[in-house]
Formats: sequence, C-alpha cells, structure tokens
Amino acid sequence: MSLKPYWEYSRTEYKVLPFKQARKVFRNWVAISKGKEFVPGKPRQELVGKGLFNISIVVYGFDLLTEIDAEHFQHLSADELYEFLAVLGQIDVVSTYGCVVNWMPNSPNQLLSRDEALVIFPHMNKL
Repeated sequence: MSLKPYWEYSRTEYKVLPFKQARKVFRNWVAISKGKEFVPGKPRQELVGKGLFNISIVVYGFDLLTEIDAEHFQHLSADELYEFLAVLGQIDVVSTYGCVVNWMPNSPNQLLSRDEALVIFPHMNKL
C-alpha cells in the first residue's frame, strides 16, 4: 500500500451471488489468477527493480462490503482502490470463507515490461 504512487493499472470485479454459486465463482477466479503466467522464450526486464508485477486478491464471504455500489466498483480511482484495500484489510475473519493473494511474477528479477503485463492481463484499466 505504501507504493501507491507507483500504481499504474487496476481491475476490480464485484459480484453478489447465492452461496453455492459464489463458491464456484471464487474457485474459478482463484484458478484464473494462479494460471496467469509469462510465456517462456521472451526477454524479461534487464534490471531488477524496474518493471511491473500483478497482485490478485480474491475474497469470498458473506455480508462483505454491502455498502459498495457494484457499478461504481468497476471503475475505481487510485485513491478509491487504496480506501477499498484498507477496508478489505479490516474485514472480520468470521465473515470470510476464503481469501487468496497471488503475486505474479514471484521473483523480483522477473518483473514484467508494460507490454508483457498488458498481454497477460489485458483487462486492466489505467489509473
């Protein structure tokens, strides 16, 4: 969160679903977030510390963030995203059935160029 000035892209998605359907969607989103990989054979960033990485956060629960307007949630600014992540960190564990956080790439010497990141994560919105 302290690197907010360096945030460049985001994508948020929010769904309200019946319990059984929510569990299925959660598992699907987790599989998608874990399945994002860089295509081998392409050059990576030369210098460690320069480039982009992706963080996927998938949360599944009940009575979470009920005050959020789902339409507004699709187009958060950097400040709104920061506020949302702060609220997400305050969610009571009792209300959560699952939470997965994935970093991509896993190694600092494999940071993505802007073009690589947009190929792997094409639905990102510029902040």
